[in-house]
Amino acid sequence: MKRMKMCAIFACCLTLLLALAACGGSSSSDKSDSSGKPDSSSEPDAPQGYEGTWRHADGDTEYWLELGENGRIFLYDVQFDLVTTGSWVETEEGVMVTREFSVPSDMEVSASMFELPLIDDGEGGLTHGGADLLFIRAEDLEVPRTTVQTLDSYLWIDPKSEYELCFYWDGSWEIYDSGYEDLVEGDEDGTAIDGYAITLTTLDGEDLELTLSEEGTQITGYRDMVFVRSDILAGREDEEGEYGEVYWEIYAYAFYGCWEYENYYVWVDIREDGTYEWVDGDNASSGSYTMEEDELVLDNGLRFVVDGAGGLIDSDGNALFPSTLPNADEGAVSQITIADFVGCWEYTAYDNWICIFGEGSSSGTYDWYQIDGLESSGSCYMDGETLYLEGINLALTLDGEGGLIDSDGDTLFASQLPDSAPRIAALSAA
Repeated sequence: MKRMKMCAIFACCLTLLLALAACGGSSSSDKSDSSGKPDSSSEPDAPQGYEGTWRHADGDTEYWLELGENGRIFLYDVQFDLVTTGSWVETEEGVMVTREFSVPSDMEVSASMFELPLIDDGEGGLTHGGADLLFIRAEDLEVPRTTVQTLDSYLWIDPKSEYELCFYWDGSWEIYDSGYEDLVEGDEDGTAIDGYAITLTTLDGEDLELTLSEEGTQITGYRDMVFVRSDILAGREDEEGEYGEVYWEIYAYAFYGCWEYENYYVWVDIREDGTYEWVDGDNASSGSYTMEEDELVLDNGLRFVVDGAGGLIDSDGNALFPSTLPNADEGAVSQITIADFVGCWEYTAYDNWICIFGEGSSSGTYDWYQIDGLESSGSCYMDGETLYLEGINLALTLDGEGGLIDSDGDTLFASQLPDSAPRIAALSAA
């Protein structure tokens, strides 16, 4: 059983997944399935005309939204199995949903980051951002009150005893005191949820019956304790400090997807394999990223955090919103990176070799060899699917058969330096 004491995800990681500025639109078939909102004209003084369950689905993105009669909302992100709560009121145009998030005390936020206006489209749907985000009625759905992933996103503390209740993404859990001396725990899949009821199964097979409050902020049922949902903490490590990096990598999905700068024609596409695509106008390049606590860090040093409203903020203070890569449908953006060129390449018709360095980066270096040794060195960079070697005005592309073609039409094949050409540096990859 793991001994993590880092049970909470930074608030922003959760808020991104629950934000409703999703990319893409809904099809006309979605609208045809809608039963439409009740005719509020027959009940002029009934402000709950929008009560009920609504659904948005577009590709992998799917949200269930319950507008409750008590003014509460439950929003379920089906893709990531996450639930958030809040409140709603009817407006002249439709509904205003207010979401409840915890954010770092040093982050500047505005009321708009927490408010989601949904507009009645007159055809039985609620929209946000024009037609890009459409909710239709789906009364047959039962929106969950919480999930394991949701519980895992918070740290739960009993203020009186300072006991902590920690949930983990695989369903395991722990309850322990501040000294980690009094411990009870459950293994994988040891957390079961039925509405507000939470059943924890211990390693000995005993069931602990707990209850989540309707607001989703307190858990009771263990001794006389009241575990309160605390502010989200970032970077808490286990006692040996060995779980932090792995744990944050699990939740890098908060950044997955395509993001567009609000004030520039620049896009960044964050991928699950640890790479990204950067598109600046007509120029595209690729690279890798790492997670450092709540920040996603590109290999060029640029950092991103989620803003608590469905977008990102970079380390220069610029804002980004969910989007799609330009010309993505036509496949115009390259998936080729400098890593595809790393190695030693020999000309088919000449005694010349090119060694490319810089695996996993959007820029690197190269060495140019003749038969008697190193001739020149310089930097190289990607532009689309082409690798450019600075200083010698040469460009390389993949030939699709494991070799390269230079800008003069000459071919190269994967090789190694001959003994007569002394190596100045070791290749990072063959």
